[in-house]
Amino acid sequence: MLATSWPGSVEGGQGLVHMINPSGHRPPLIWVFNAETEFRALSETLGPDQPVIGLRSLNLIVPYSDMRVRDQDELGRHYGEILSPILSGRPCFVGGNCQAAHISCAIAAHFLTQAQPVLGLLSIDAENLLPLPIPYAAIFGEFSQEFNPCLKGANLFPLWHRAFREVSPRTLPAGHGEYFTAPSLSVLAAHVSSFIDHYHGRLVQPQASRGQHALCSKVSLPPQMRTGESVFVSHPDGVRVPGDILARWHDHQNPSLIMRAHPVRGDTTGAGGFDLLAPDTPGAWELQLFRCQIGIGPVHWAADIRQSRLIQIDPA
Repeated sequence: MLATSWPGSVEGGQGLVHMINPSGHRPPLIWVFNAETEFRALSETLGPDQPVIGLRSLNLIVPYSDMRVRDQDELGRHYGEILSPILSGRPCFVGGNCQAAHISCAIAAHFLTQAQPVLGLLSIDAENLLPLPIPYAAIFGEFSQEFNPCLKGANLFPLWHRAFREVSPRTLPAGHGEYFTAPSLSVLAAHVSSFIDHYHGRLVQPQASRGQHALCSKVSLPPQMRTGESVFVSHPDGVRVPGDILARWHDHQNPSLIMRAHPVRGDTTGAGGFDLLAPDTPGAWELQLFRCQIGIGPVHWAADIRQSRLIQIDPA
């Protein structure tokens, strides 16, 4: 109902997918927005040769304080199922801003598991996104005090370089939520266009995972940990782990999501492993583990994405 007045042609028969400039020659840009005005502004600024498919986030549907990772993942999968027959194998880019970025990640993940080509991911003011074996444009507002990690003294570049194939950090002359108005809008459109131009025609399929088992299913993980506890997790024989381990935690009871990179090391017996650090907040946390390598991203993503482990985090 909230998307009824959105511009463009309605695709897919459910009224959820709207497309502007369908005859444009550039690869389609699928973007999850928080409002119709954002969709209209970005598509008009990108110009008539850029097809833009607009989708809506859960903004005003689920209160942000009640948002769950599984809510966004579920909507992203649903969007992916609707979009796959519309794209029919045509390579695309996927993006989203703020809370919508997590939905766009779920769309891209669905596409990759279904062999629908994704050329790259873009996000604005979003952290702790799902690792993906594709290029990533990390866009942040220069004055977005709450959502720009650089303004809070954090350095996410080491994490991003492990979580994605390539990383392109960019900034906007804006505070949070001001991306689609002047003077930020023209800068945003230029960032999006240059990213699409750079990676259009450079499709690199994720490495096949034949014979590979999800790391979560192979290593011995504790069913319970205490807040802030570090546990050494050893690799079983036959499990090759290049680079580092990326741990993605999300809490079933609240919207918290944590991403950490863990260097692979050897213990006193010479066996390989890594130190798994528990979250600082108690709760039932779901853990995914990804084998990552700088310049490649998640190496066996297709296997690792399919497995997770529920770990109870108790107060220290």
